Amino acid sequence: MTSNGNDKTQKLSYGGPPMVRIDGALARKMREDQGLTQLYIATVVGVTTDTISRWENRKYPSVKKENALKLAEALGVELEALLDKSDIQENEPDGKTEAGKVAKVTVSEVNDKAGDEPVVDAGGLIHTPVEKQVFWKRIVVAGMLLVMLAAAGFYWYLKGDFGKQIIITADRILPPHVPAGGTFPVIIRLGVSLPDKISLILTEHVPEQVDIIKAVPDWSASTPDRKKIKWIVTSGSGADFTICYMARISSRAKKDSYLMFQGEVTSSLTGRQIFQVNGSTGVRVEPFHWADTNSDGQIDDEEILRVFDELGDRKGLAFGLKEIKEIWSSGGYRWDRKKRKYIAVRQETGNET
Repeated sequence: MTSNGNDKTQKLSYGGPPMVRIDGALARKMREDQGLTQLYIATVVGVTTDTISRWENRKYPSVKKENALKLAEALGVELEALLDKSDIQENEPDGKTEAGKVAKVTVSEVNDKAGDEPVVDAGGLIHTPVEKQVFWKRIVVAGMLLVMLAAAGFYWYLKGDFGKQIIITADRILPPHVPAGGTFPVIIRLGVSLPDKISLILTEHVPEQVDIIKAVPDWSASTPDRKKIKWIVTSGSGADFTICYMARISSRAKKDSYLMFQGEVTSSLTGRQIFQVNGSTGVRVEPFHWADTNSDGQIDDEEILRVFDELGDRKGLAFGLKEIKEIWSSGGYRWDRKKRKYIAVRQETGNET
């Protein structure tokens, strides 16, 4: 192995990388004078802080020229300023380096080296210890594979049912009007976008002038005044789930006043997301039967069919189906405020039935 006095670079045998001998103590002084840390220098050069420490303590006097150039750049000097001057004077009295002036080490010492610079074995061949580099490269590759697997798993999670966005629908059906003191049904239909079973909590807030009498299914919890009612229900197979309750408007409610309802639905699968109950939001206090949607004083065929479509024969919910049939067959009705009931009236004669 020979060196050239112009670039003071040692060539590795068998086409290895060019090497230079640096003055580690001088490099350390330059670094400390500028207030730079070994971590900063190691980051710029692309080596570990342990390697920088070995360079500065002359444990590895010979380093790759490529790294030496990066070191000089990090310190803000030319490479020439970092070269070991004493080594040049000792080995190059006439400006040329004598061949073979390289420390001899054993093969076992080669394996003990942890830096990036090559060493010479007892036979004069130069070796580069790569075991540590290969180890860390394997660690990095393994880490990248784990990240890729995690990303793939997350992707399939999003593509699966659990990653799908869950949509919960809730619609309230209220009659347009109810007389003061009268009772009326409220229907809330719940729907879930997933076919799997899911538990929901429906919370219904009723106006101060409204009392809940009966519910199917029965409510799970309520405030003492029953102005806030909660149901825990389970919906599945993509089908709607219906909750019905009967309510009564206070006899003191003023005519033409509008009573507002409010509700929301929550589920453990939707986190803190709250779904509002849509549809009808309130009823007006007027002296008309709740099934008489057009307020013409009678229940016609279309209106009674709507009652059957929405309520049917709802067991356990006394919504007055017999009374509605009587009004429908007679052709008319009137509201008796004192008795709090509808009185069927035959339109032809004006007589009550």
